[in-house]
Amino acid sequence: MSMRLTFKGDKKIQKKKKKNTKSLQSSLESAENDPFWTDANELNELEGPAVIYKIDDDAGVSLGIEEVKESCVLLPLDKVSLEPELTRQVFLLSILNNTILLKSCLGKYMSCSKSGDLYCTQEAVGSQEQWIAENLGSGFWAWKSVSTKKYLTLSREKQDQAIACVSDTVIPEAKWRIRVQTRFLKKNKSSLFDNPTIHSRQLESMAGRKLSTDEKKTLKKAFKEGVLHEALLDLRVSSRSDKYG
Repeated sequence: MSMRLTFKGDKKIQKKKKKNTKSLQSSLESAENDPFWTDANELNELEGPAVIYKIDDDAGVSLGIEEVKESCVLLPLDKVSLEPELTRQVFLLSILNNTILLKSCLGKYMSCSKSGDLYCTQEAVGSQEQWIAENLGSGFWAWKSVSTKKYLTLSREKQDQAIACVSDTVIPEAKWRIRVQTRFLKKNKSSLFDNPTIHSRQLESMAGRKLSTDEKKTLKKAFKEGVLHEALLDLRVSSRSDKYG
């Protein structure tokens, strides 16, 4: 009888081990199926680190930064993993007045010049640093410069590739995909575009300096009224007058 009791006890232990093994395997499979990077499909997913890229039959390319000249260039992107290998390929996305700001790894915002050239040299924000991301569906996006009203376009000349804001319409060369980190996705939450907010740190980053309490109040009020860009310009003019006056 004692042998039978011992046998039953052994079976219970064995069953418990099988359950733990199965649970561990499920956890590993769940982790493998949860990608670190994924394509953005909605506007409220455009926040945090992102990779702006294109892919064709030959290879993948992403928007990146040339560290010395601080200009925007195209960098190779693995078309299988679609994961960045360099910090120069990653931009930090944030929302401002229903537009998007793209901050590079250098801590400066991506700007569009009057001629359509792209660079990352500005620590303060103006219309040249503001972008509109147009959702084209099927995972494609178009990036429109607020200052020039033209679209970010990839141009090919022989074996060379270049990027600039030169197109008035969304042509195939102006269609991009956006890769974002899964931990920043805001599923089942209201869009930041519907409920815009701004913090003091963002304002100081856009102004390029520390702000007084009154200056913060003024800029936050301007943000709510949709005239933050004008208020920032007034602040810069006032700062120059105080400095040289």
